[in-house]
Amino acid sequence: MELSAEHFERIVSALRSDGSCGSAREKRRNPRVGLRATVTIVQHNAAGTSTRTTSILRDVSREGIGIQHCREIKAGQRFLVQFPGKGGAIQSYLCTARRCHPVTKDCLDAFHIGATFVRACNFSAKDAGKTSGARSARGREPAAQTKLG
Repeated sequence: MELSAEHFERIVSALRSDGSCGSAREKRRNPRVGLRATVTIVQHNAAGTSTRTTSILRDVSREGIGIQHCREIKAGQRFLVQFPGKGGAIQSYLCTARRCHPVTKDCLDAFHIGATFVRACNFSAKDAGKTSGARSARGREPAAQTKLG
């Protein structure tokens, strides 16, 4: 999926650019915009529940995103990314991981992940906020267990 100009503008205007990507040397069809923001990654498991984890957005283009995440998401796996929107709205997109590698050779708890957008997702705000007492992969903040569907 390629984001519409409206969806792309909503994401970029809600986040602050760091200017590190999208240089004149960029050879991609849809150049990346370097951003530093917090996003929520929602991953489903076989039992039908979802784990929500905070991640760092590194860049975004009309076709995909780059994030730094606390666990591996293998190429081909799908996940939701939730962007903060204006006025507290949440913008959610289904993504497919295309590449994943550790931040450093010896690092097993931080990964750079490149993913493509599949489609925009709409679900109720009450579904996005359900939580349990579980902790995130980093153990710092509660992780939500959400049944989306």
